[in-house]
Amino acid sequence: MVTAAALVLCGAAHFPLHPSELTTTGLALSAGTAGLCLLLALGMLLRNAVPAMALGTLFTGLLAAVHVIIPETSSATLAPALHTGGVLATLSAVLAALVCLLALCVTLTLARNRTSDQVIARMNSRAQRDRV
Repeated sequence: MVTAAALVLCGAAHFPLHPSELTTTGLALSAGTAGLCLLLALGMLLRNAVPAMALGTLFTGLLAAVHVIIPETSSATLAPALHTGGVLATLSAVLAALVCLLALCVTLTLARNRTSDQVIARMNSRAQRDRV
């Protein structure tokens, strides 16, 4: 739930508020980034699956890295499209990446513990059957 909220925040921060300032390619990049964040959030809400978390971690991590690497003064099409949200967009991408990574680690740890508990229960039931 928290992961989906972080992804919605990231998507809202990357939504192009002033589309007249962007080129067509920049507008498509900005809207696509916002849309993908919102789709990942929807995927997290509908089914809290490991692939959705991994994709969310990868996408938001790359997005945060691109925000840091490409300066706002760059003349490329990517820079104006990414910096439509300013510092909020960068911080929301970093926050979403960290929350997605944390959720992925917790989910994998819980799955591992469940698996080991099931193995121990099977071993105990076999040992009890062998005694009888």
